[in-house]
Amino acid sequence: MSQVRSSSNNRVEHIEQALMAAHQHAMDACGRPLSDMPEYFMCTSVAAHFDHQFSNFRYRLEGSVSQIIRSLSIPGEKSLLKKKETRASGRFDVVLFTKKSGKAAHIIEFKKGSKFTSLRYDIDRIALLADSVGARSRLETNYLVFITKRKSERDQESWQQRLDEIVEDSLISRKKFRKTMTCKVKSVWREESALPQMFADDKKSGKKTKPFSVVIVELRTRT
Repeated sequence: MSQVRSSSNNRVEHIEQALMAAHQHAMDACGRPLSDMPEYFMCTSVAAHFDHQFSNFRYRLEGSVSQIIRSLSIPGEKSLLKKKETRASGRFDVVLFTKKSGKAAHIIEFKKGSKFTSLRYDIDRIALLADSVGARSRLETNYLVFITKRKSERDQESWQQRLDEIVEDSLISRKKFRKTMTCKVKSVWREESALPQMFADDKKSGKKTKPFSVVIVELRTRT
């Protein structure tokens, strides 16, 4: 299979394709929708898909925040590592690296649920990193993907409004960054599949599939 090089448009498309394929696999092999699978299932599915589809990426799962920041050799590294919002002792869910230079290129964070505080934590950390790297660095563009209970009234526009509320309470709204950051809902995939009764424990429990949505957010900075 011929591979392609990534762009801001096709990265979002391929995140969605990877999750749709992961959902179908989960339904066929596990008798569970994507929303019932562990969070790491989304991470591994998207990372493997990117490695297979794109010619210019390698990846690391659970990449060390402190190690990645130190590898960038950026001004203010020590200050960035000390900020509580950076959570330097933690890990990024998926880090894409360029094959040519081996440098970190994009961060993809995944969440189950749309809890205000949890999403803001990831937005703050990604924003701090993106603001610290040099102009035109690949790490100026990153992604936040979350899966949550489907609500019929929530379309892409209403999810953007929800995201704007979260950003309003984030570090971005305090206007202390060198760069301008945008947080845009690029895609909302809404799924409602019948749960196959494949296992005896499912049949006895009467477990039913709950409709869910996957929201893909692009976080991008510009000098």
